[in-house]
Order: sequence, then structure tokens, then C-alpha cells
Amino acid sequence: MAFVIILSMETKVISLFDTYDLKARFFPAFILACVIIYRIAGYGSILSYESFVNYSQTLRFIYGFIGLSVVLLFLWPISMIIAKLGDLMSRLIYLKNGLVIMPTTAMLLCEHMCLSKEDKDLRIRIKQDYDMDLLRNRKHNKEIVAEIGYVVKRIIEKVRDEKMVTLNLTNYGVMRNLLAVFAILVFFELCMLFCLIYDEITISSFVPLGMAILAFVIALILMRHYGKRYSDAVYTAFLTKTN
Repeated sequence: MAFVIILSMETKVISLFDTYDLKARFFPAFILACVIIYRIAGYGSILSYESFVNYSQTLRFIYGFIGLSVVLLFLWPISMIIAKLGDLMSRLIYLKNGLVIMPTTAMLLCEHMCLSKEDKDLRIRIKQDYDMDLLRNRKHNKEIVAEIGYVVKRIIEKVRDEKMVTLNLTNYGVMRNLLAVFAILVFFELCMLFCLIYDEITISSFVPLGMAILAFVIALILMRHYGKRYSDAVYTAFLTKTN
């Protein structure tokens, strides 16, 4: 009965957050917390799985409840740390010649503007709405990038509620924060290896580390992919949206 009440309370709390918070913030944080707890539990003899299944049903419920409560209690601060780390890592990834150029900003730089009808329409629309000539800004200095970044923020504010923009922003946020999660897990698995006695290290000991590195690379590729998709969605919505 108490477990049902707790689940009901958790459901009400979860309903207070929007889709972006649940998918892009809580989901990566939940994965990180569960993996670390599982790995630590498997490492210690007292908290090992074999010992756990031998406990009585009451003890298993108590330990399971404590573990779940710890995860849920620290889920919000963990998600905030992951979001900050993900934002920092994405800025480092998109750092070019000393300037952080995100996909939405890169789309408006001269070297990325093609001769397609969509690019021409986008240049004309930005010139009309924000009095900015994108072809004039051929040098990528700090002032030009900041000026374009300001226009990008205003465009995003205008189209942020569009369905495809929200969808791709959420997907990008998920992969960006998962990138941070897998970076943490790579560091964590390295620490776990150092904790092992030399004689206990086998080839299988490196499997979790290899999986974390592989997951990190996949998350990096998908983050770049969804960053481009989000940028395309923003400007497609901007061109189709009337003032």
C-alpha cells in the first residue's frame, strides 16, 4: 500500500515537468544513476547480486526501496550537473578558431550559405525582419558571430513552440546530455579498473570501459546529427511562419 502511495506521489511530481525535462534531463540522469549503482553493487561483495537474491523478500524490498529513493532524491541535482557538463562539452565540440559556433549560427555564416532557393529566401527574410545582410558579414570575427547569434536567439524565440522545432531540440538535448553521461561513465570505469587488484584484471574487465567509449562516440555522432536537424527545423519554421 505504501509503495502504491509513493508511486502515485512520484507520478504527480513527474507531471509537473515538461517533455524536454523528462527526456533530455531526467532520462540521462536516471541512466547514469542506475548504471553507477549497479556497477558499485556488483563490485562489492556485500551488495553483490548473488548476496542480494539470498536475502529475504522484506530485505530485498527495503534495499530496492532505498536504492530507488536515492536515485529519485538526487535525480534533479544530477540532471543539472549533466546539463551543465553537456553544454560545456558541446561548446568545446563546436569551438572553431577560438569561437563557439553552434549549428544554428553556422547556418547563417557566409561560407555555409549556398545558392539554393531556401538560402536566398532565408537571407531576404532576415534582411527584412532584422536588417542584417548575411552576405556582407564575410569575416568570422567575434563581433560578427555575436551579432548573428543575437538574431538566431530572436528567431528561436519566434519558432520555439513549433512541433518540429521542439522535437528536434529535445532529441538534440537528449544526445548532448547522454554525451556527458557517457563521458562520466568512461571516467568512472577507468576508476573501477584502478580499484581492481592487478591479478584480478582480465580481458572482460575492460568490456564496460569499451562499451562506455563506444556509447560516447555514438552519442557524439548523433548529437551532431540532431544539431543539424534542429538548425534546419528552426529556419524552416521561420520561413513558413508569418509575422
